Amino acid sequence: MMKLKLVYKSLIVLINVLACFFLGLIFIGSFSMSKEAANPLTEQQVLIRIIIYGFGVSLFFSIITFLLGIVFRKKLSFNWKYLTSFFLIQFLILMVVYGLISLFMYFK
Repeated sequence: MMKLKLVYKSLIVLINVLACFFLGLIFIGSFSMSKEAANPLTEQQVLIRIIIYGFGVSLFFSIITFLLGIVFRKKLSFNWKYLTSFFLIQFLILMVVYGLISLFMYFK
């Protein structure tokens, strides 16, 4: 049982590290607003794409964590209320992390 909890927690940490890595990729793949670009984007288009990217990545990794919780649910005695609240908390935390990354990128 203790070994199973360690495996579960390790997987959760790994998923969150991967999520933060993908959220941080916005620095590399930032959208071009330069007038010299082939198809320059407006500031509104860039903002919408950034929000969709952050929402999508956060939702994807939160769903993976939720599915991992379902796999370990019976062996670790998780109830559905715990899994749902853990999903929502993780999603919100990832969105806050992404918001901080985006603000840092915007002010840099």
